[in-house]
Amino acid sequence: AIIEEYSRTQPVLVEHSLSHKILASHNPAVAKTDFRIDLFKSPRESNFFHAVSNSYPNFQSYPNVAVSCLLNFDAIKPLINGQKRSYFLKAIVDCVVFDPRDNYKPKYFFEIDSSYHDNPEQERKDRWKDEFFSLAGQRLYRIRQDAKSVSTEEYERLVHEIIAT
Repeated sequence: AIIEEYSRTQPVLVEHSLSHKILASHNPAVAKTDFRIDLFKSPRESNFFHAVSNSYPNFQSYPNVAVSCLLNFDAIKPLINGQKRSYFLKAIVDCVVFDPRDNYKPKYFFEIDSSYHDNPEQERKDRWKDEFFSLAGQRLYRIRQDAKSVSTEEYERLVHEIIAT
């Protein structure tokens, strides 16, 4: 039973032409289910992401990036308390523009806010996230759509205008 359990939990090696140089494997016992989710939480986030990508074709834009992948936690940690520290390690930014010519250093940071952000708990987390970026010497742009719909072109114009200031 122990050997069977061990065998069942070991990664499965994948055969390929470079097996003599590189090992590749995948997780064992893959369930016959599909619990994937969409990358974007709303059409608004998707629309805004495409607008940012179009606005900066020479840069790389990524959605839903962990704050801990963007800001130096060790530098900020002494400046924030335990609850904020925990949130720092869980928080994400809706859209980030990276500069591939500067070792993919993050350049612009955007949050897409909705009525969900009117919730007192979310307002508190939004203030914390704003604080993280302020402490790191970075601007975090918050975008909140008031109109029923905003086109990709309108978002592109907005992005160009606010970054230019």
